[in-house]
Amino acid sequence: QQQQQQQQQERLHPPQQQQQPEKQTKPQKIQFYQALQSLPMDVLLLFGSDDPWCTPAVAKRMHSTLSSRRNIHDNDDEFDDECANTTPASRYVAIDNCGHCRNHEAPAAVAKVLLAWFDADDNVNGNATFRRNNVELIPNNGESEATKNGHGVMVKEPWGDVWVREVSIEESRKLDFMDWMVANMVG
Repeated sequence: QQQQQQQQQERLHPPQQQQQPEKQTKPQKIQFYQALQSLPMDVLLLFGSDDPWCTPAVAKRMHSTLSSRRNIHDNDDEFDDECANTTPASRYVAIDNCGHCRNHEAPAAVAKVLLAWFDADDNVNGNATFRRNNVELIPNNGESEATKNGHGVMVKEPWGDVWVREVSIEESRKLDFMDWMVANMVG
């Protein structure tokens, strides 16, 4: 009878099995700039010069890192000579008088740059990467809303003017000490 009571008790309240603690694997830390350098596609960096979070120093380091990628069609017989030495495109456009939300703060300027970038992909004759490396991202088109000078192109937005300019790879590689420190805080 005691055995029956014990069996009934076990059915109502089965004994808990000791569970082996699961081995928790530590997630592998991904280095941001290392991951950025491994991207095989074309990249357009479009930053506001007054962005307090993604500062121009971070954009310059990203641009410099992206420009150090290797050629994507090396030793590939399928591509002609023009494309064989094509590194994935990496371009950096800065919008002055603009912060973190470029598409809200300077929609006309952002649209101009993005349209030029996407139009470089429309040509079916040739390599899009080659065209994106060479397309004029900040076209003036003689429009009255844009005025070109040494600082880039001025684009009139409903609430004021912004200056749009492409940052050269040489400029991106020149970081003073403080910019270098800020850029290294990311990743």
